[in-house]
Amino acid sequence: MNKFIRLKFSSPRLFHALMSFCGFLLCGGLLVFAEPFSHIGSMDDDKLKPKGHLSKQSIQLERLAKEAGKFSWKGVLDYTMGGVDPVTGEVGSKFIPISGTVDSQMVFGNKILLRRSTSSGSPFLTYHFDSYRTDLNQYFSISLDPNQTAIAYRSGNYQEGDRVLRDYTGYVKEKINFDTETRTLSAEVFLGESNTPFIRISQEEIRGQVKDLMKEILTSKLNQNRINKSKASGNPAENYSDEHSLLLKFFGNYGDPEGNEKPRISRLLAGGRFLSTVSLSVEDFLEPDSISIMGFDSTRGVFQMFILESESPNPRYLEGDFDGIVLTFRDPFAQEKDRSNPVLTYTFNEKPGYVEESFESGKKVVTHFVPLKSMKKKR
Repeated sequence: MNKFIRLKFSSPRLFHALMSFCGFLLCGGLLVFAEPFSHIGSMDDDKLKPKGHLSKQSIQLERLAKEAGKFSWKGVLDYTMGGVDPVTGEVGSKFIPISGTVDSQMVFGNKILLRRSTSSGSPFLTYHFDSYRTDLNQYFSISLDPNQTAIAYRSGNYQEGDRVLRDYTGYVKEKINFDTETRTLSAEVFLGESNTPFIRISQEEIRGQVKDLMKEILTSKLNQNRINKSKASGNPAENYSDEHSLLLKFFGNYGDPEGNEKPRISRLLAGGRFLSTVSLSVEDFLEPDSISIMGFDSTRGVFQMFILESESPNPRYLEGDFDGIVLTFRDPFAQEKDRSNPVLTYTFNEKPGYVEESFESGKKVVTHFVPLKSMKKKR
């Protein structure tokens, strides 16, 4: 019996509820997140060459931009992958239909394809941040799944016409093919060494205007999204942890009274499982200067943070812990002597607000963030 089937699912119906997907990517549920940047090596089989003034990154982002639009998707989930049904003992594929919609839009100065997906049977949205990193010459996808507490990360390149993304272990593999002429997509997800797809997806464009996804996040009302507080799942990757409540400490619109730091908008995403914080380059809703994504992985017991800066296409990854007073983030991939050094720390006021200490410049920079009454630009 393969590694995935050994998870404690009592029935196909429960399995479907636990593993409902939004969009065409498998999000996080099968991945115990670990070292996304520990292997510096390119899997680039892409033969595209820079042309004219365009950089290689620009060419790759042009490819992603062609996938922007409004789509419906449908597919099947083969929860036995042709093997043994863990409930009935029967041998053979067992298919569960899945479907939904997805809105895709280039944001962040056209550096990120932001995708927001729905899935049948789930009231929550899934978010994906897709781009191309120049340090590894790889596409990457950061996924926020409302059914899982870990942030999922996968990366890869084009191979024989398919964009092939893997988690760092290689256990989860996605093959994605987008036809720019018909505006259709087909995708397959494989687990482990199985040659039988776990998921098959087909996607086609539908009528309707794509919503301004980033603006919707930035201008959304200050209503706290529901966070699933159940700790009863047999799959620990789904269970609520008390540390999730810290995400609410950042929730809202914040600014530096001294004016030394950019204003920040923090919103909960994917059913409240994750926090997205956008630092604005100006105090009205133009392109963000940076985006950070924070969550708490219940399985590994660590906070996670991805940081995307407008000046660089390459995501940074930090891991954190909370000692009851201070939330401390460190770089798990720094040189061994530096891994225990804090990169960012946060302490929280009794009133809404928090103090950030940054050690990234080689010296400590302390900033107090307090709630902003208005995010409008001061004229």
